[in-house]
Amino acid sequence: MNKVQNKTEHILNDAIYASSVRVVTDLSIGVESGSVVELSKLKQIAYQNGFDIVLLNGNTDPKLVRVCDYSKFLYEQKRKEKEAAKKQRESNKELKEVRLSSTISSGDLETKTRQIEGFLTDGHKVKLSILFKDRMIKKSDIGQLVMLKVADAVKLKGKADNMPALNGRNMIMTLSPIKK
Repeated sequence: MNKVQNKTEHILNDAIYASSVRVVTDLSIGVESGSVVELSKLKQIAYQNGFDIVLLNGNTDPKLVRVCDYSKFLYEQKRKEKEAAKKQRESNKELKEVRLSSTISSGDLETKTRQIEGFLTDGHKVKLSILFKDRMIKKSDIGQLVMLKVADAVKLKGKADNMPALNGRNMIMTLSPIKK
């Protein structure tokens, strides 16, 4: 039982000042969850059973408290925060666009390929695009070969979602990371 108030986290036990409180608990201690109880009576019950009283919301009338084991409560809070952070990171995966040219040199292509591998390793989808200018559109098969060459070079890190497709003057292809 933790009788000391942790200044950075929550208000606990004897640091709670109120005549009556609304109780939230999933323990069988003789007090129903959602009921309003005198704080002194609740402290006795909690201390007898070896639990702590944690203030959840002090702005309501009556104040909202939870009867629980404080260390388990902290563990669950941290686990929920980690889950939320993980979901946030997963939702921040965005579509990265890499622009290529149908006349790209081999050294530049290697550099772009390394950049694409980095994006795929980080879990991002990658959109490859080639903008054809003037009469280059007639030789779009060269651009398709460049995109397929890139897709083949990064096949260990990602897979092609679709084949290169000509959309107006742009040729587009997307790559997705391979899940491990």
